[in-house]
Amino acid sequence: MTHVDIITTQHSFKTTLKFTKLSEDAISMHIDTECKHLLNAIQGQPFALDPMIELFRSADSVLTRLADQLPHRACPFLFSALKGLEIEAGLERPVQVQINARRQGGE
Repeated sequence: MTHVDIITTQHSFKTTLKFTKLSEDAISMHIDTECKHLLNAIQGQPFALDPMIELFRSADSVLTRLADQLPHRACPFLFSALKGLEIEAGLERPVQVQINARRQGGE
């Protein structure tokens, strides 16, 4: 099982993505989130994902359709979900990624 935690300091939201390999071409993703926009998109259900479709094609991607329902493209959900899926599929080793965005000389 692969866990991915997304923590945003702007809104104090935490989202946890849990991935479980079901077979070579199916991985289950469960989302536990405090973000109201993501809650509306997922409607409390787990998702079955095909890693090859999700990682290499956006046209048929369940994750892309979920991200398209969010109010802005800068939400860290899609990148985080793709990274967790890649790790659970065995295509990448676990990594820690940290993105700090700040303005020079201000907030």
